[in-house]
Amino acid sequence: MKAINAVYMHNVFNGIGDSIIKVFVPILILQQLGSVFFAILFVGLYCFVSLITEMVFKKPSFDNSILMLLLHIIPLILMPILIAFCPFTVTLSILLGILMGLQHGLYWTPIENLYTYSKSPINMARYDAFCVSGYLVFSLLSAFLLDSTINNSLLIVCISATLFYALSIMPLFVKRNDLLLINKNALVKQEKCPKTSFYKLYIVFWAFAATVVPIYAIVIPVYMFANDCSIQLIGIAYAITYLLEIGIDYLCRLMRLKNQHILSVAIGVVIFIASIVVCQFFVNSIMLTIACIASELSYLFIYITMQGDFLMQIQQDNCTQDGIYWKNIASNVLRTVMILVYIFVPTFEFIFIFGCVCMVVTLILTIMLLQLRKYGTLRKRHVKAPLILGDN
Repeated sequence: MKAINAVYMHNVFNGIGDSIIKVFVPILILQQLGSVFFAILFVGLYCFVSLITEMVFKKPSFDNSILMLLLHIIPLILMPILIAFCPFTVTLSILLGILMGLQHGLYWTPIENLYTYSKSPINMARYDAFCVSGYLVFSLLSAFLLDSTINNSLLIVCISATLFYALSIMPLFVKRNDLLLINKNALVKQEKCPKTSFYKLYIVFWAFAATVVPIYAIVIPVYMFANDCSIQLIGIAYAITYLLEIGIDYLCRLMRLKNQHILSVAIGVVIFIASIVVCQFFVNSIMLTIACIASELSYLFIYITMQGDFLMQIQQDNCTQDGIYWKNIASNVLRTVMILVYIFVPTFEFIFIFGCVCMVVTLILTIMLLQLRKYGTLRKRHVKAPLILGDN
């Protein structure tokens, strides 16, 4: 097994663990506490703690990427253990938000660093199929268990998630020497990102674009549950989304190769706004399920198309680490601001409007970035595109 395959297998097992329990945590908070406010506050805590964690652990995330990936497993394993054995209280929901923020902040910078500096090819089609199969099956099983009357169903779900999180360590441990070599190659002298309009605009772009991730991943499923949709139905929505992602992924990569960036982003923006309109005006289980699926798929049209160009540019300018760091920092800023404002305006409508505005601004920024590229800010020299990982 090649070193990069070990990282990918780690990501697969990690993702299966997430599909079993992590995606359902805010819904469990709403179910147990009966409060939408604390379910959304969970989102704010995770975004804020993730932001702080990425800032504090900037240097070790690049210098010791393997260690950071191993450390991020600790809060992941603690989450299902606490859910299984502690009574659901406001304190527990706050603690879960902090733990989720810690694991997120310790994860994305190190894994993007390893992917970017790996030169080994990988059979993405095979792994994508494996990922989708795992996520689809386990999200469905988890949803049906959580919504069932089976004794100790929550305990079964939590133990299963813990096992997959623990299993995700094994590929990293087996290929640790090769991965350490990749990490060492990444420690070549790096420059800071040039203080050009292009880079400033791109960082602002990620701040607006990434704001919708917690909306489609957490807020809309919570909204579904608050409007009498079952956990099983939400699990089905997740499963269908995983199934459709392969085709959307291929389509987005094709549009990127044909330089159809604006079209791709525009499709994503329109789909997201349409899904929000459905949430607001067609509140029934079938339409909300469609909106949940569409909103999650919408971000792929933005992320896959624009992420590849951004990573190529920072590689080309020898500022990969600085670029990855500022992209991940920017991704959490407006998310945190959105939830802070929500505390004073605690309505779904505010979050939905905020997300739609961010999407419109994202499209405008995409057009501006492409204009800068057209006039020479983005150099045309070909660089091998790094692997594209999932949502951040």
